[in-house]
Amino acid sequence: MIKTVVGLLLSVLSLAVVADNEQFCSQRGQPRFAQSHVADEVNRLSFVNAGGLFNGGVCWWHSRFTRNAAYVANFQPHEAKPSLAQARRIIHAIRLGTAIVDVPGYSDLQTFSIDFHNEIQAKLNEWQVVEGDWMRGLAGRTSEAPDRLASRMDELYQRVVVNQELVYQKLQLPGITSHAWLVIHMVRESNGYLLTVADSNSLTLNTRRYTRGSTQMMYGDKGFVPYIEFQDELRSLEQVVRNHCR
Repeated sequence: MIKTVVGLLLSVLSLAVVADNEQFCSQRGQPRFAQSHVADEVNRLSFVNAGGLFNGGVCWWHSRFTRNAAYVANFQPHEAKPSLAQARRIIHAIRLGTAIVDVPGYSDLQTFSIDFHNEIQAKLNEWQVVEGDWMRGLAGRTSEAPDRLASRMDELYQRVVVNQELVYQKLQLPGITSHAWLVIHMVRESNGYLLTVADSNSLTLNTRRYTRGSTQMMYGDKGFVPYIEFQDELRSLEQVVRNHCR
């Protein structure tokens, strides 16, 4: 009798895992999946940009971790929650983004990151130091010729709206500062574009406007030029999903 009950429970759990995986692949096959996914706050980190070298933040890695999770994190709420050691391995695997990562006991990134805030923050800090890509924040212009900036924004619209990509942008601000965000959506206006972005400095989505003919966009009272970056990383994430769901 006990063996029968145990067998039934295992069968139910197995079916639940299969259902989770089928849902995972079905969702990722939908148009604009990644953009729509990250637009929902439950699929973003529960905390804003902080920490990092000289306490200057980890916005680049915060944004990239969020995008990685959108593609490779397979949440399985029917399973038992992970131990601290298991959670650390899950976080590292999401950071790598080279394979689908099962996240047992949770239904979304927000709740997972509430429970493992410190561990995720530590991984973002480590990622920044190990990768050293913060040096790329020293390169880039803070203003651009109007026609060149217009060309950049037209390319962004092509990628976001036509190609339906979840685009990472570096924002080159004055001095040695640079920021980053994920572009969720764009609307063409008569004199430019309205962007909807997931900005690691905020828990809610934000809108930013580009006006055709300008030499820069504005972040608060600071002007900047946006650069599309880490497109190779996006291609890798897309390939990981294709390999898993074929």
